[in-house]
Amino acid sequence: MKPLKLACIGCVTLPVVLVGSCAAKMQYDAVVYNLPGETLASSAQPTASLKTAMQVAETLDSYVQPRFEILRDKNFGAFRITYKKHAGVVQLKVDSEKERELIANANATKREYVISLLHCALKPHPARSRDLKKLQILYFNQQKVSYDYDWDINTPQAEKMAGANKFDLEYLQEKAVENLPQLMKGREFRASDASWDYLMRPVLASKQACLNCHTGAKMGDTLGVMVYAVRKTTTSKSVKRA
Repeated sequence: MKPLKLACIGCVTLPVVLVGSCAAKMQYDAVVYNLPGETLASSAQPTASLKTAMQVAETLDSYVQPRFEILRDKNFGAFRITYKKHAGVVQLKVDSEKERELIANANATKREYVISLLHCALKPHPARSRDLKKLQILYFNQQKVSYDYDWDINTPQAEKMAGANKFDLEYLQEKAVENLPQLMKGREFRASDASWDYLMRPVLASKQACLNCHTGAKMGDTLGVMVYAVRKTTTSKSVKRA
């Protein structure tokens, strides 16, 4: 076979082989690095009665924030592509007894909630710098909206979810960025409208592993902000329980 023909075949088959091997590796790691537990669901009995939407938001934060410290390897963060062997807070699984208690209390109120992340610290990879000061919806109740492999901040699925549930994503984005100065100082921000209560709490650099990734930060710096929106009224639909 002529060298030119071999080269042409190689140019055609190499991308196919690379994509196939990458997909296989992602599928393998998606299983190996899948965190235990169910997604934002609990079979536990509620131990506290949460009277307000803001109390639900506070409870959700008490569950979410510690998950930033679940280290699966040398690197860690809120979003990780699975073939990179990371597992982060984007997998909001309910694993420990304390987590089951918190989520049982939140879900027992039958209030819909949205869990989002405000990107406010530059990531090491320059291609991701456009994520700065952008809000990304992670979950609507137990439904995952953003995935490890999402490159865009809010996908059509997120925008569709926001519209269908009368959730003003643009308003929340504006509020988050408007109050970013105090959030970057480690202080929370609260807001409310006719239908939703909003709680924004900074995610601080609390371990050396954080600084290994965010090399320009120092201990105690705000690396991101968790943003919770909880509907003020309850729903007749029961929130999923295991």
